Amino acid sequence: IIGDGINAVLQPEGDSSLYDDLLSEITLPDSVKILSSYAFSNCYGIVHVSWPKELKSIGRQVFVSPIQQIESLPSTLTSIGPQFASSAVSCDVLEIPKDLVTIQPSAFSSMSGIQAFAVDPANPAYQTKDGVLFNKEGTALISYPSAGALSYTVPEGVETIGAYAFSGSQVQDVICASTVRTMEDYAFQSCAQLTYI
Repeated sequence: IIGDGINAVLQPEGDSSLYDDLLSEITLPDSVKILSSYAFSNCYGIVHVSWPKELKSIGRQVFVSPIQQIESLPSTLTSIGPQFASSAVSCDVLEIPKDLVTIQPSAFSSMSGIQAFAVDPANPAYQTKDGVLFNKEGTALISYPSAGALSYTVPEGVETIGAYAFSGSQVQDVICASTVRTMEDYAFQSCAQLTYI
């Protein structure tokens, strides 16, 4: 438990001051608005995190331990960094709140349990189609759920497969729409079961 009144949890890269193999659960006070990159990256035993209600920003690789449960992201969240959590084995649907307008490439690529994304209809930056995350215009595929369907057809109108879009997913075959023009870096990285594009 981190005490009330704290508004940011900071961890310089490489700093081991928060090293704790025995720490399994974190309760963050609602005053915390920022979780900086690598904040708990040296705490390898964390399995459950309770989000602060006023959280605004989550940095890169904040958690590296295999978290067993990811709670719904707070409605106040505005940005998420790359690979913010290494694993979530019981997160069937990850809901994107309306104010979350910045999702960095690979933000969800290390989370193994996502079956679908859902986006608040009022979100100005993102939407979902059949549980897959797209930009609001539907022209860029942002992220495919890691535990989504084994076969997927990219819908017509999509022009870009984003960086790390399918990374780490269990997808086996992907059929691209005729409108696709660009596949960004590492779009299919670590897709161990992929046999056909």
